[in-house]
Amino acid sequence: MKKVLLLTALLIGCFVQSQNIDLLHKANKCDLTFAKSLSDEISTSAKTKYVYLTSKESTYLNLVTFVYIKDDLSDSDKKSIEAYLSNYTGRYELQLDNCLCVHFKVNKVGENKDLEIKGTKEYVFDNVKGKYLDLFAFYQKNIEPTATTEKTTTTGIYSTRKDKDGYWYNFARTNTDGLWYLKNMSSRLN
Repeated sequence: MKKVLLLTALLIGCFVQSQNIDLLHKANKCDLTFAKSLSDEISTSAKTKYVYLTSKESTYLNLVTFVYIKDDLSDSDKKSIEAYLSNYTGRYELQLDNCLCVHFKVNKVGENKDLEIKGTKEYVFDNVKGKYLDLFAFYQKNIEPTATTEKTTTTGIYSTRKDKDGYWYNFARTNTDGLWYLKNMSSRLN
């Protein structure tokens, strides 16, 4: 009986891991709908309760950012954020207090400016920055199931690199504001 339970646990573990690999592969080449659903999953995994506000695209940085605000934000703070976003020029990556900003790179597949071919947009998860407890649950569930709070907080950076499976993510503490970021490094594997 113990062998059957162990075998079942191993099979379930392999199945769960393969689902994560599928998710990570999709995050490296997706449409806008999947990018939004992945952003939603990151925000709902957070300890802080966030609600979707808007998305902003920066043609300058080739980024699209999904912006979530704290659910309990006052109306005046929400209006302040909305005013700030309405004047966003796209010259820098969005990172706002009281917000969770999930960034995706925008690639134009098949684009050829000389031939005036626009190409189609393809999105690649780039990064998200926030409090440790707002990012760790998503990281542990979808990227590195063996990660623990002890392993990640002790070193300040926790890297998951699986060359064979085609993904590499860094989960690290920033040096300036005490926040953490989850960064997709998978494009560096190619």
